[in-house]
Amino acid sequence: MRILFIFIFSVILLRGAPLLSFNPNLQIPKQLQQQIERYWAARMQKKFDISYRYEIPYQQYIYTKGWYMNFFKDAPLFSSAQVKKLVCKKNHCTVGILLKNGDTKLFLYDRWFYVGDRWYHLFRDRALPF
Repeated sequence: MRILFIFIFSVILLRGAPLLSFNPNLQIPKQLQQQIERYWAARMQKKFDISYRYEIPYQQYIYTKGWYMNFFKDAPLFSSAQVKKLVCKKNHCTVGILLKNGDTKLFLYDRWFYVGDRWYHLFRDRALPF
C-alpha cells in the first residue's frame, strides 16, 4: 500500500507541476518565500483567480478579478522558475526571477511589499506611474 501511495504521489508531482527553486545563497524571509512559491505556482498553472489574491490591495481595488484574469490569459506558459536575486529595503523586496519553458527564457524583476502582516506582489502596470 505504501509503495502504491508513493508511486501515485510521484506521478502527480511529475505530471507537469511547475518547478520553483531558490538560490540557496539568498537570505529570503520565510513568509516572503512562501508567498513567492504560491504566487508563481498559480501563475505557471494559469490559475489567475489564485494569483490575484497575492496582488497588492490597491491593485485588487482598482482591477477586478475578471480584468486581471483577462489581462494574464495570453501570458506565455512557463514550466519552471528560479529566484536568482533578492534586494530588500524595509518593507519592500525586489526579486530577480528566471522563468523557463524549454529553450525559452525570461528574466524579470518582481516587486513585493510587506503590508500589514503579509507580503503582496505588485504586477507591472504601464497605465499607473508606480
